[in-house]
Amino acid sequence: MRALILLECLVAIGLSVAVFLKGGEPAAIGAPDVFNASRLLLDALPNEEATYKLDDGRTTVSFRVLATDFGGLGGPPRVSIGRTRTESGQTQPEPEPNYVHYVHRHGLFPFLTPEQPTAYDRVWILKRIQRATLPFQGRPLRCWKIECIDPGLPTDRDAVMTWVHEDAPVFGVVRWERNGETYEIANWRPK
Repeated sequence: MRALILLECLVAIGLSVAVFLKGGEPAAIGAPDVFNASRLLLDALPNEEATYKLDDGRTTVSFRVLATDFGGLGGPPRVSIGRTRTESGQTQPEPEPNYVHYVHRHGLFPFLTPEQPTAYDRVWILKRIQRATLPFQGRPLRCWKIECIDPGLPTDRDAVMTWVHEDAPVFGVVRWERNGETYEIANWRPK
């Protein structure tokens, strides 16, 4: 038994010496690829705006950060957001064009207030988050692909697909597909 342990030690020492003599270096440890939700809405600044166009381009939905409060003793973090929807050049009246977004209550993507039953998304249920490449403005863009479920839609149409990039304004959303419609950001270009 001792002979076997001695042999294993000699093999380990021999392999270590070989690495040093051949100039081998240990593999570099890179920064981990981690989904950081705080780099999405929680780092938005006042007057930051994201405008999304629908498939045909005649309809747009814009979201503007009106004010931010990073929270503390006065309460949880919150972001005041204004919404504008334009169809064929005409601004559509919104029942409540401004709302206060609380991440702990509304989640990451409440484009309209979750209390509205016909809102774009109540609080979506996150199903899977993974890295993916999205063809965007004629070239590949490395994003986070987030698969969600919209509990307000029928089960055969409740899937929501969202692609986010940390540098995109307001929510960080580059594109989302929901209920047969595709929204893509129109006023942002990746660096």
